[in-house]
Order: sequence, then structure tokens, then C-alpha cells
Amino acid sequence: MLRKAIAASRPSSETGVSYRTAAVCEDGHCLGAMFRADSRPDKFCKHCGKRVFTRCPHCNAQIRGAPYSAVSAPGYHPPNYCPECGQPFPWTSHELERAKKAIDQHAAEHGIPEDEAATLKSFADDIVSGAASEVQISGARALLKKFGPAGAVIWNGLTDIAAKTMAAMMKPY
Repeated sequence: MLRKAIAASRPSSETGVSYRTAAVCEDGHCLGAMFRADSRPDKFCKHCGKRVFTRCPHCNAQIRGAPYSAVSAPGYHPPNYCPECGQPFPWTSHELERAKKAIDQHAAEHGIPEDEAATLKSFADDIVSGAASEVQISGARALLKKFGPAGAVIWNGLTDIAAKTMAAMMKPY
């Protein structure tokens, strides 16, 4: 009976791998990737004091942690997007919002038209999710050149978030 309850509490992917639950705060601090589904980790982050999530705030799916087959999870990085509903987790949304604020601020400082800044911000979502087309990437780079050195910083921030997304998608388990 206990085995059935434990098995039922394990989230599984389409590949048949079962995962533990991760606890991650709004800013992306991972408090653990090896919780059981019925565990109760801290409600607030010990690093920054922000709310801790173990479930997607959009669809209530468990945040995928380490696979049950793992003995430890030293290289675990929380996913940026929910694999069940596709929505960004709070830490991803916060990073995107920071990038978009930086775009607005630097656009105002460099006299870049609002429509060009809006275009760049719309590209940011696709760049971060890994869904940007070559045209969008080229357009974003061209617009960021107008920002001077700040454009490189914004580009690096967006591609860092995108790299985390792609790394999570390419994990072998």
C-alpha cells in the first residue's frame, strides 16, 4: 500500500522517468532537488526571504527535481519553464522583467524609439525560451547595437537565461 502511494506521488515524464520535487524561490535559489512529493520544505528562502515554490503557480504541477534514480543532485539547475503548461516559472519571469526594464532604461538613455524597444522586448521572450527564429535573433542583435556597450550586457543576460533553458531541456534523464 505504501509503495502504491509513493509511486502515485511521483511525477513522471513521457519517457517514463520519475522525478523528485524541487524547492525553488522566486529568485531561483534552489533549496533542494530531492524532496518527496509530500515533503514540506521551508516556505521562504533562507538566502533572500522570497517565497519558495514546489509547484508551478500556473498549473500546480510539481517542479521537476532530480530523478528518483539519482543518489544526489549536485549539478541540478531549476527549469525555467514548466514542462506541463509551458509557462515561465517565477524566477524566469523575474529575469525577463529585469531585462525588459534594462531595455526600456537604455532605450530612453540612447534615444531609441519606443517601437524599436517594444520589438526588442517581444523578441526577448522567444530568445529566452529558445523559440526565436534567425530573423528575430538578427533583429535583436541589430537593435542592441544601438544601445552601445549596454546592448552586449542585455544580450548576455538574455542568452544566459536561454542557455539554462536549453541545458535543462537536453538533460539525459
